[in-house]
This record gives sequence, structure tokens and C-alpha cells, in this order.
Amino acid sequence: KIDSEDYLHDLSLRSRASISGMQPKLFAVKKAANFYAANYEEPSTHIAKLAGAYPLIIENEFLTMKATEIL
Repeated sequence: KIDSEDYLHDLSLRSRASISGMQPKLFAVKKAANFYAANYEEPSTHIAKLAGAYPLIIENEFLTMKATEIL
């Protein structure tokens, strides 16, 4: 179960594939009400993004996407 920052960071480093970008991220699967790291043999349903070295990057991405949507 994905539920702590340290766990997410560790999983992002051991993920089955690399996802480019500035923030650490990993492939995740939603099962019932929880998210889990996708294993090598299953398709992911989500991408879990972590704050990492840039604490406001998630907010910045959200605002950028909203601005793009308006344009």
C-alpha cells in the first residue's frame, strides 16, 4: 500500500520503468480504495508523483494545467 513519503521515494527508485521529469514518480495501481506500486507484470492505472526536491512542484503543475485548460 502506498502510504508514506519514504516508501514512495524508495519505490520510485526501484520502479520497473523510468518516468522522465523533475519529480520522482512511479507507476501505481488502484485496488479498492488504496493505491499500490504496479509490479512488472501488471498495467498501471495511475502515476504517483512525489514532491521531492521541489516542494511546490505539484501545485505548480496543477496551476499550469488549469491555465492551459483556460487557453
